[in-house]
Amino acid sequence: MKLSTFTLKFLGTKMNETSLLTLQKEIAELEQLLADKKHQLKEAQTVLAKQAAESIATQNRINNYSPPEAKIALFRSLFKGREDVYAKRFENAKTGKSGYQPVCRNKLWQLHSTFI
Repeated sequence: MKLSTFTLKFLGTKMNETSLLTLQKEIAELEQLLADKKHQLKEAQTVLAKQAAESIATQNRINNYSPPEAKIALFRSLFKGREDVYAKRFENAKTGKSGYQPVCRNKLWQLHSTFI
């Protein structure tokens, strides 16, 4: 059956052989794009796995005798977060209770958070 001898109705528009060829071309382009994205995903997964392996290797080299800078770098690599917020120890003189509270190096943010 030859498509050029008649037109097809597709989603309320008339389609001829040229329209079908255009759709087939678009589908081929999208399939190529999908294949490219799958390839990019595999590469990203490979890089991530390599980074994880390197991180584990780094962790295995850090021990009690490692310098504090190395330990801090390891801790910070494992627990990413805001660089300007840290924990501050407090002790209540009346009750004797102690603990930690978040503190921000950004004084303007501290002021703002007090009024929230």
